[in-house]
Amino acid sequence: PVQLLPDYSQTATYKFDVFANQGILNSVSGAVSTLSANATATTLSIAPVAYTDINTGAAAATQAEVRFTAANTGIVTYNGTKQIYCSIHASLSLDSGGNDDTYTVGIFKDSGAGYVLLPGSEVEVQFDGTGGFSLDVGTIAINYGTLFNNGDAVKMQIKSTGASAAITVKDYQLVIRE
Repeated sequence: PVQLLPDYSQTATYKFDVFANQGILNSVSGAVSTLSANATATTLSIAPVAYTDINTGAAAATQAEVRFTAANTGIVTYNGTKQIYCSIHASLSLDSGGNDDTYTVGIFKDSGAGYVLLPGSEVEVQFDGTGGFSLDVGTIAINYGTLFNNGDAVKMQIKSTGASAAITVKDYQLVIRE
């Protein structure tokens, strides 16, 4: 064995790419963050209507991460040193609590100057209890792609276009893959 070389898991190796390896994890960047059976409602801003961070109740769980760090609040940060292009896939289950309203979920990215909505990442879901049938739970999926530089972070936010003051994001899966 070669002596005095850093272990692959050390921070210094973020600048190295490993492929076609011999027992070492390939260095393709990615993260998987999930939220399950969340009962903590997200309180929304009604006037003016504004996006609000999804309240995970600090229960978002990291399932996997390579050159990313996923926090229990739902924020995922890129730690690699080179610029990469990643696809982002999110699926969410929402419980309106009986509120008839339209909600929009979007992906926000912070590249050092604060979180900004990634244009075109918004997806709407409408809850409608008219006609004697009440739809309280809905699901949405978001697919997006963006460049990441060291320190860039992403998170999901939600807003209501009506007068609803809260909604619960019961479950989500967030996958980021180089």
